[in-house]
Amino acid sequence: MGLNLVTAAAAEPLTLQECKDWLKVDDANDDSVIEPLISAVREYAEAFTARALVTQTWDLFLDWFPRSSAIPIRLPMPPLQSVTSIKYIDPDGVEQTWAPALYTVDGNVTRPRVVPAFNEVYPTTRQVINAVTIRIVVGYGSNPEQDIPREIKQSMLTHLGHLYEHRESVIVGTNATPVPFTTDNLLYPYRVASF
Repeated sequence: MGLNLVTAAAAEPLTLQECKDWLKVDDANDDSVIEPLISAVREYAEAFTARALVTQTWDLFLDWFPRSSAIPIRLPMPPLQSVTSIKYIDPDGVEQTWAPALYTVDGNVTRPRVVPAFNEVYPTTRQVINAVTIRIVVGYGSNPEQDIPREIKQSMLTHLGHLYEHRESVIVGTNATPVPFTTDNLLYPYRVASF
């Protein structure tokens, strides 16, 4: 299984001004320091929660479909907005598109999934690497101000503040703390457990 980014998020979840307000920075002298931190804290939040924050398009690659129609294909990086297409290499080596009427998408769960529709089965694929490509659109939406949960944004601001202030790991007693506990604690309810 592999993932490839097709279309990146059009904007970051936090604006430069939002971050400067949080940091109480009034001038533009540190803009070049703050801007990369915005991407860094978003990437951390996405990795920690296993979620996409702002609308993005990804390709999920599989070597084959599950052997049984009862086994779902789990889709990564919720929340799922849509499955754009499911393409596969058939036994003759020809790329085919699995018709949407032949499968069901369950996107209203923490772990989105795809299964064959009632009385349908997964297509047969050629035995090659990345025989199946599922294009998905994921993320809370394209309007971070309204779409992303406040706890996630607050976690990102807390993390950004820590990185801006310290710019490296901090030693507390005998432990290095690269991320404040508040950052992770705010993200925990949104963490997608793997099972």
